[in-house]
Amino acid sequence: MRTCLYAAMLAATALALRPAPVRAQQRRYLIEVGGAGAYMTFDKATNLQSAFGGAGRLGLWLPLRLSVEGEAMFTSPRTTSANLGWTARTISGSLLANIAIGNTSSAFLRAGYGSTMYRTCTSVSVPGSGPCGRSGVLIGGAGFRLGITPTVMLRLDGITSLAKVTSPVTGLSENITNYGGSFGLSFMLGSKSQTDADKDGVYDRDDRCPGTAPGVLVDQRGCPSDTDKDGVADGVDRCPTTAPGTKVDATGCPLDT
Repeated sequence: MRTCLYAAMLAATALALRPAPVRAQQRRYLIEVGGAGAYMTFDKATNLQSAFGGAGRLGLWLPLRLSVEGEAMFTSPRTTSANLGWTARTISGSLLANIAIGNTSSAFLRAGYGSTMYRTCTSVSVPGSGPCGRSGVLIGGAGFRLGITPTVMLRLDGITSLAKVTSPVTGLSENITNYGGSFGLSFMLGSKSQTDADKDGVYDRDDRCPGTAPGVLVDQRGCPSDTDKDGVADGVDRCPTTAPGTKVDATGCPLDT
């Protein structure tokens, strides 16, 4: 199953790297709501088999293409030695760094913290059981969103979770590492198109100098740059290295009266 998951991630990468349609626009996202099928492989110390399950998530997008989200993931594995039915539920919060790929797709890196609840502990030990009780867990991962429409996306996640549990095999507290992945849909609610009315490469919401003339080079705020300080903006300045104090014409070149 792990091989299939890796193959799916490679296929997603290939799709994500395809050029996006020219007509599509970059968008500003606000709320991300999604659901997915999930698959987890558990550390040998847990005495649990790999299992399918599901996941749901709710995210809020922030400036600088960051987002925060809460996720609930559940699986129902069986124990390795006695084949008993077991449960594993993880609720976590994560910070995501999102990287635009084309106009409608993105990749992301993810880090967070949560809690995994295994089956409730009983007063009587069950031979061949899995872990029980609650454990804090560190979450790390990466994934892709592939745009189907500007606001509906396929989402693929690969995750690693680190925790400490009392092993049902040895009876000792052990560090464990579980691996998994999920594949589903994300819906981008409150999404708005990014516009750039003066075509200077800085979106209107970040442009501090709207209405820049065509051809003028601008800084990250959208304001004209003027390297030689002659009053004629870079990009339309035909003499961009004029000496300080030189009087220039409308093209930025020295006057010769």
